[in-house]
Amino acid sequence: MGKGKRSREARAGKREEMKAAAEKNGKITGGYAQYGGGIYAVDCNLYINGGNITGNRAKEGGGVYSWEDNMVINGGCISKNTAENGGGLHTYNTKFDMNDGSITDNEATLGGGAYVSYSVSTVNGGVIERNRAASNGGGVMVEGKGVDDRTKLVMQGGVI
Repeated sequence: MGKGKRSREARAGKREEMKAAAEKNGKITGGYAQYGGGIYAVDCNLYINGGNITGNRAKEGGGVYSWEDNMVINGGCISKNTAENGGGLHTYNTKFDMNDGSITDNEATLGGGAYVSYSVSTVNGGVIERNRAASNGGGVMVEGKGVDDRTKLVMQGGVI
């Protein structure tokens, strides 16, 4: 996908499953958008089981933007993406689980690897490393309003 091309998008009135970059050696690269340079997912189940999401750009979520979803990363690599918020990925009001895979070498103003906003996130495995933020959250930035169950990051394994 070159400059000006839209990111891949999943929208659903009802919950549905979207498998992104699941095939062997699959790649989503070179995308550009306001939200989700590689993948823009809204109100769906997003599973990333393999492949590469690399070299994408966006204002929010360089590699992936997930809004009001269930997002699971079981493998694959999100790398070398750039954004203002969430170089690798940006979640908003999303249940996010990372079981394996990597989020590496991404850049953003806030949340170089990931920007977690009003989301419940659990890292069970995988690697989040070598990401850069100009301001806050080189690896991961977690943002919410006050202390509640809508916003938290639980690390049970993996490496940040």
